[in-house]
Amino acid sequence: MPSPFIARLAILTLIGVGAGTVHSYIRPVVVRPKAPPPPVSTMAPETPGVQASTSDTNPGASSAAAPITPSAPQGLGLEISVAQAFDLYQQGRPFLDSRNLADYTKSHVEGAFWLPAEAFSGGKVPAALNYLDPSLEVVIYCSGGHCDASHNLAILLQQAGFARCHIMTDGLPGWVSAGHAVAAGAPEGME
Repeated sequence: MPSPFIARLAILTLIGVGAGTVHSYIRPVVVRPKAPPPPVSTMAPETPGVQASTSDTNPGASSAAAPITPSAPQGLGLEISVAQAFDLYQQGRPFLDSRNLADYTKSHVEGAFWLPAEAFSGGKVPAALNYLDPSLEVVIYCSGGHCDASHNLAILLQQAGFARCHIMTDGLPGWVSAGHAVAAGAPEGME
């Protein structure tokens, strides 16, 4: 017969597990990647109460014109369109394909790194991170639609210090439909 201490410990453990299960059922844990921070403005800060003069830039302008206020640069959110992704592609931002190896080998965005979420398993640091600058924007894609691979990879990258992750929501099918460059073949080092 178990000692009273062990019996009490077993009962408390069962109560704790039961309470945790009920709590998780009522309030499930949902993990989502964070939206990237807004871009840093390079414009000088405005001085409160001071209006920019329009007479300096346009001699014929009325001094009663509305004040000129510089607009902040438009930042991209977490989920972006193919057109927004293409703009980043033209700027040389890295693209990360989070699909499985067979899909990557068949077709991928030209120049994209193959980086599935599984590359982080067991606490490993994927070699691709050695080639990426965590301060720059990265574009992640998968098969689009109901594919969560890009979101899972974004969470892992954010945990590794990459704050400016963008997910191309239409994935590779949207990229191909837009007529953008694709390539085929195994990732470098796996040929």
